[in-house]
This record gives sequence, structure tokens and C-alpha cells, in this order.
Amino acid sequence: MKNVSKTALVFSLFLGTVLVLSYCRQDDQIIGTDSISTNELVSQKVTTAPSIDGTIDAVWDQATKLDVQTEVPNPGNYLFASYIGTQYEVSMRSLYDNENIYFLIEWNDPTQSVVDRPWYFNPTTKLWAREANQPVFNTFGLKSREAFNEDKFAMLWNISTQDFATKTCYASCHMNVPSIDPLTGKSLPAKGGNHWTNNEDERIDMWHYHLMKDQPYGQLSDEYQDWNLGAINGNGRKRDTQVATTDGVVTNTQNLTITGKTTTMAVPKWVVPDAVGRNFILLEETTSGIAKLVTAVDSNGVLTYNGGQINPNIGTDYQQIGSGDGPKVIASALISPMTGNRADITAKSIHNGKGWVIEIKRALKTGDTENQDVDFSSLEDQPFGIGTFGQADIAHALKPNLLLKFNK
Repeated sequence: MKNVSKTALVFSLFLGTVLVLSYCRQDDQIIGTDSISTNELVSQKVTTAPSIDGTIDAVWDQATKLDVQTEVPNPGNYLFASYIGTQYEVSMRSLYDNENIYFLIEWNDPTQSVVDRPWYFNPTTKLWAREANQPVFNTFGLKSREAFNEDKFAMLWNISTQDFATKTCYASCHMNVPSIDPLTGKSLPAKGGNHWTNNEDERIDMWHYHLMKDQPYGQLSDEYQDWNLGAINGNGRKRDTQVATTDGVVTNTQNLTITGKTTTMAVPKWVVPDAVGRNFILLEETTSGIAKLVTAVDSNGVLTYNGGQINPNIGTDYQQIGSGDGPKVIASALISPMTGNRADITAKSIHNGKGWVIEIKRALKTGDTENQDVDFSSLEDQPFGIGTFGQADIAHALKPNLLLKFNK
């Protein structure tokens, strides 16, 4: 069957109905107007590679800085509520050698956010729950609680998307809107903020760096975007193929039947007893005995594990305290190494008190055979866009229409 854009499909089935909101293109959204001459990142060839450790080696002095500003746009539907207009100053440098390309990213964010939806106990409901990954608003529309999410950094590169060269970040949809499903004619409500491309053969390479969850193993999550089988308001974001779908990060959660009852309660699966300030649990800690498997929960929320119990009703260590949490709330991220294509990118970052220093390394050409990775080996110009996430799940500050050039 010939590939057609979602827009063409909608118009063919609903001729005369204005349905531009069923897909996303550049003119649907807010775009920067910077001149391309100020948006070029030049990658300098070197014979000595930088160490990927979050510190800035002298070799980086050979690279020219590109300074840009990212800003959180307003895509509508309150999708980025409380973040809109937030700006970050970002400095980028790039090097390459015969095998790899390297990036040094510095961006100002004095607040180091490295927590992701920890488990806390609610003494009123006697239930365990996870903090929200987006801001909480009261009935008056005022923010009543901050998001419990980590800082992140992202880069988008073209694989096979026809208008990526001129639109970069805006070549894929990411402002889900009320629309009509062309196959069923039913109305679809606005949901989420996930990306998807507009045609079957279009893909975008997405580097998504979680500045807490990706740190332990020095990796960066290698992902891609596709057209999600044509589903409108769908999620075209995919992780590159890996050995097991659970490699990387999974949520530390399980449902246990409450002792003496038939009902269940969602609780952490693993705990590190009496741990303070824990943001994640490593997979090897579940086999070494550092982390303990939770085997039971009673109606008062008391957790039982092999060798002991956690009673969250004693004191407030496991509870919300004002706008924050007690010191012993339980990590919700269970982390293991990424594998396969998803593990193509090495990265390390350090927060220096003023912001993030990020170093990234990837092969000019990976071993990808599934059309999931951008290929730099030709040393041709590569358009790209970046996103900076300050304590945000999806509300990212953008800088589209950047161009990587190789100094040959």
C-alpha cells in the first residue's frame, strides 16, 4: 500500500472539514526565528579523544562553542503548565575522530533535580503512593505541589523524515490535540505529549538523557520516533531494540494482597532498609542482599521483608513533609544496564552547583540494522534540535533548527 501522510488520509475521508489539528507541523507550533548562521555547531577533528567523565579535558579547547537559549513553548491544553516561558542558557561543543563523535553540553540550572516519583506513605488513607511527575494544581488552578521528576537533556537527529531539515524538533507531533480518528470517525480527546511522525517511512533518532536514571552505568537512552502505525494522538516514541524490554529502568512496584484481606495494595517491590536519600536501586543490589524483597503488607501499611519490617506510621521518615518528603521515602526506579542498540551512547554528567556539564560519545556509524540511528559517517551536515528538562516529565525547553557541521 502506498504510504500517505495522516493529513492526506484525514482530508480524503472528511473532505471539507478542517482537521489541521489532527497532525502537527511547524506552522501549528511556536518556532524560533534565529538565523542559521548563529545556529551552527562545528565538530572539530581530533586525534586525542576526550575522556567521558563529566570533566572538561584540555582537548575541548580545540572546539568552537555554540551558545543558544532554550525556552519552554506553550503547545496548548495546559500541557506544559507552570513551565511555559522558562529559559536556559546552553553551550555546546563537538569533536570527532575516525571512529566516534563527541559532544560537550553545559547548561545553567542551579537546582539539581535527581529524584523520580518516590514512594511515600499516606497516614490518613493508610496507603503507599508515588509522588506526581508533573505539578499538582488545586481547584483554583494554583500550583499546590511541585513535580517530583529529574532533569533531562535530549537531542533529535534525522533518520528519514522529509521535512526535518527545516523543522527539526517540530517535524514530529508533540502537542496532542482534540481530533477525529479518520478510521472510525470518533472524536479523540487531547492526551499526553508524545511524539510521532507523519508518514510510515519517517523516523527520527532521539537521544534522551535522564540525569539521574542513566547515570549509574554511564549510558544515555538511545531511542527513536516513528509514525506509530498511523494512530492519531499516539505514542511514536520507542526505545532502540535491546536484549530485554526490562533492561534499563523499570518501576519498583508490585501489588500485594493485604494481610488478612482479599484486597490488594500497590507497594514498592524492593527496599533498602533505613536508607536515607535513595533515588534509585540497582539491579545487582537485589541479588547481593543490599535491597530486600517486600513480601507482605498489612492494613496499616507496614511492609514485611526477609529479616525485618518497615512501619511507616512511626515518625514521618516515610511520609510527605510540607512541600517535600521524609528522608527515607523509597526509590521508585529499579535500574540495570541498557543493552543492544539502546546502549549505543556513552554519557556522563556532573552538576557543578550552577548547572550541568554533560559529555556524550557515540560511534559515527553504529551497527544498527533496524533504521533506528542517525549515521554521521559521511560527515555531511546534520540538522538537529535540543531540549532541556528542568525537573520536568515532558515540559521541555526547546531550541530547534540547529545544524551540525564537520570541520574536515
